Formats: sequence, C-alpha cells, structure tokens
Amino acid sequence: MVVDSGRATFTMLPKSLYDSVVAEFDRRVGGSHERASGIEEKTRLSLCYYLEKVVNVPMVKLHFVGNGSSVVLPRRNYFYEFLDVGDGAMLIICLELDFELDQALHTRELD
Repeated sequence: MVVDSGRATFTMLPKSLYDSVVAEFDRRVGGSHERASGIEEKTRLSLCYYLEKVVNVPMVKLHFVGNGSSVVLPRRNYFYEFLDVGDGAMLIICLELDFELDQALHTRELD
C-alpha cells in the first residue's frame, strides 16, 4: 500500500480495499449527486460527481492491524476538486485513489 503524503499522485490501495472504498463512496456521495461520467472519461479519474457547492465527503481512515495504529487521510489526498467551465461552471469532485495491480511485485522491490 502507498499512502499519498503530498508527493505522490494517488493513494494506492490493495485491490480488495480499493473496491470496498469505491463502493462505499459511490453509495454515500453518488446517492445525492449526479455522476460526471464524461469527466471520468476525459480525465481517467474514477468516481467523479457534479456538485452544487462544496460538500462534506466521507472521511478515509486507515487502520493498520500490525501495530494497531490509524491515520486519517486529509481530504486533498483522496479527492480532487475543480471547476468544469464547459457548459457553464460546475464544481466537480473526483476520487483520487488507485489500486495496486501486483502486490507481490511491490514486496519484492522492497526486500
């Protein structure tokens, strides 16, 4: 797992964790906001939504079983906000998480 500390582009999660987080965000945010599918296609970001105004988004808190510690990710580490000025200015918010394709590869590189 790679957590965005401000220098990486995305927080990288194991695929199963990524899928769970994406499903939960879509359930919570997507239920009340229109999906910005065209923006997703253009930017290759996942889970983008149109917003009327800045909203509270669910917090991401990672719990590490090995040592019992937890870390709350700052909103800027997992959401990207911008204005789409195409057909009138619309606030867009996109989930900025990605998943690791081959965790074994990362483990070998660290050994």
